[in-house]
Amino acid sequence: MEGGEEDTRTATTIEFGDHATEGNVGDELPFPTVIVNDPTGAPVSDAFVVWESNDSDVATIGDGVIILQKAGTAKITATFEGDNNYKPSSKSFTVIVTDPNQPGISQDNPYTVAQARAAIDAGTGVTGVYAMGYAVPLGYTYIKWKYTEKVTGNVGLGNIQVVESGTEEKTIITAARWATYVTKHPVQFTYGGAYVVTEATTTKVTLQEVESAPAGTPVLLSSSIDEEYEFSARYSTDADVTAPEVNLLKASNGNVKGGATIYALANQQSGVGFYNVEEGVIIPAGKAYLEIAAETAEAGARPFLAIGGEEATGINAVEQAVKQGVQVFDLQGRRVSQPTKGLYIVNGQKVVVK
Repeated sequence: MEGGEEDTRTATTIEFGDHATEGNVGDELPFPTVIVNDPTGAPVSDAFVVWESNDSDVATIGDGVIILQKAGTAKITATFEGDNNYKPSSKSFTVIVTDPNQPGISQDNPYTVAQARAAIDAGTGVTGVYAMGYAVPLGYTYIKWKYTEKVTGNVGLGNIQVVESGTEEKTIITAARWATYVTKHPVQFTYGGAYVVTEATTTKVTLQEVESAPAGTPVLLSSSIDEEYEFSARYSTDADVTAPEVNLLKASNGNVKGGATIYALANQQSGVGFYNVEEGVIIPAGKAYLEIAAETAEAGARPFLAIGGEEATGINAVEQAVKQGVQVFDLQGRRVSQPTKGLYIVNGQKVVVK
């Protein structure tokens, strides 16, 4: 309408009949039956619609059909442009295009195990694809492998279905509320509660909260509840995570032995903290430990190093407590649901939000 005039035309909606939304490359899907209705549900006579694809590489519009060009998805939109009596309207649906020649779509054309692993590392979907091989990588936790059928004439080989096992790493934090962990993949600590050690004195360690970490990063995990808790970290990519600039936590290769500079997290007579590991005791492979500077050890580092002294820091620690239903109070005893900067009490512990 021109000049700010009120549009008094009748509103319309579009209705599709039954139609196909999936097909293979090269297929042609007929347009669905289209009805343009007025607000009473009555069809608008002589209503004409225009068809459009938002990705012509995947699907194009032909004469009465949608032509599927390559694997992917495309949004197909029908638009009624309106006329003197009726307002315009549009409606869309998504078509899914599969390439039957792509490896992994069927048992007749499976991925090799190496190809399947490469697809996982590239971040592409793997649910329902197939792989062939016998070198199943133990501990490769992005995926789990399910044997489906022996291939005649290939001893030791078979079709192996690759099924996505999830999008998160998980570990258990005990009622002691602290645990060390070594990440298996690049991860985002979506709910907070992950720290590295940036400094160690003769009496305590200083923590810095981290939001993400590359694979193989040793971290200290925290829970705000006095019971066993399952900690989750979401899978990410190398490009989207940041390695800590300073981290005194290390990951053992199985050859690390205790000594004056080696500490491990434990819950012993002085409470939860880092305790010096006796000379000759081996730190198991894959476990995290703390290595302090030789100068600190020579200056008389205690056999027990407290975690940050009396106060913990980080807004994520408080937010995590709120999400878990733990009551958080300010210093006046008032319950807090949306913490800002300040000092709070969580399970009897002071928490500083900076």
